[in-house]
Amino acid sequence: SELVGMLSKQLYLAGNQMQRMQAVLKKAEERLKTKDQEIGKLKRK
Repeated sequence: SELVGMLSKQLYLAGNQMQRMQAVLKKAEERLKTKDQEIGKLKRK
């Protein structure tokens, strides 16, 4: 049963890392969107 405990801990840690990565990606996407909007405004002028 020690193996199961180790595996579930690994899965838990992997899940946490994935959530963190998704949060980072989301922030990066939002920054890109605002950059695109700024560029669009400059082009329209």
